[in-house]
Amino acid sequence: MSIADDLKKLERDIADFNRRLTNIRRTAGSFLGLIDTPASYAGQALKHFRVNAGENALEFIAAISTFLGLSDTPADYAGQTGKFCRVNVGEDGLEFAVGGGNGGGYGKEVTDENFDSLINGDIHGQGVYSGWGAWNTDVEDADCSAQIVANPANGKML
Repeated sequence: MSIADDLKKLERDIADFNRRLTNIRRTAGSFLGLIDTPASYAGQALKHFRVNAGENALEFIAAISTFLGLSDTPADYAGQTGKFCRVNVGEDGLEFAVGGGNGGGYGKEVTDENFDSLINGDIHGQGVYSGWGAWNTDVEDADCSAQIVANPANGKML
């Protein structure tokens, strides 16, 4: 075979490949046109797709959008105010737990996001309490101290 014959054969092969590719595009046309995908997008807004249990097609599923929606987290927040999240004893999920409060790393917990119980005399250090301006202060209690930084935009603790 000559180089000219090889080039003609290559041109025929490329043309054949392009015809086949065009036919595939016409057959499928889109993601939904594929044989192993759902037939419609109807009712599937904001969902993801995954390989189905039979491992032979794709299916739409609702995305998990909350912490509690995960399979290894507690079922609800009821009765969990002030607790923190930790890995359970079986090391296969998360659970809510009460802080030790005995000088450990977690220590004493005071939940007062809006500083409702804080009075002006409690503030030591720089900043302004009234009017919720930007402030930075140290709160001291016996041998324990903590720094509180408030967001100037909304007065919430950072």
